[in-house]
Amino acid sequence: MSENQVSDILAKAFAAEGVDTLFTLMGDANMYLSASMADNEKVRLIHARHEHCCVAMADAYARATGKVGVASVTGGPGYTQIMTALVMAARGNSPVVVFAGDAPINASWYIQSIDQAPLALGCGASSAAVAPASGGAPGAAGGAAGASGTPAAGAGGAPSRDPSPLRRAPAGASN
Repeated sequence: MSENQVSDILAKAFAAEGVDTLFTLMGDANMYLSASMADNEKVRLIHARHEHCCVAMADAYARATGKVGVASVTGGPGYTQIMTALVMAARGNSPVVVFAGDAPINASWYIQSIDQAPLALGCGASSAAVAPASGGAPGAAGGAAGASGTPAAGAGGAPSRDPSPLRRAPAGASN
């Protein structure tokens, strides 16, 4: 297995953008990113007991500090739990990025798979998907929802430790 895992590359990208705090509730689709941010990039993790709280705390952090608030939740049902907090962050034009993992690519057995992008858009947030350069389905690797009026600078990851280089999913592709 390669030393450069997708989760490690994403953690480095978040750290390079100045992210020093991550509000998270870890699940199978985001645990490697959260661990990499804490262990490799020395980002402070603040654990929540509910997905909604991760986004609400990231929103409050952004409003209080002027920095980008970053939250991370698992995909599927975990992602659906953030909708109210995402609406509030979007309506407040808070600079918030939500990293949400997604179903493993081509995993028909993964029952938590949902189309996440329309949910973010319905909340007034933008959505960006990331897929492996190896030709996997666009957005199947994860995504980020940005609550500010400008597109999110976020990225996503899959529960698998896929070491593939990343490419940005085509515009209009959904998770």
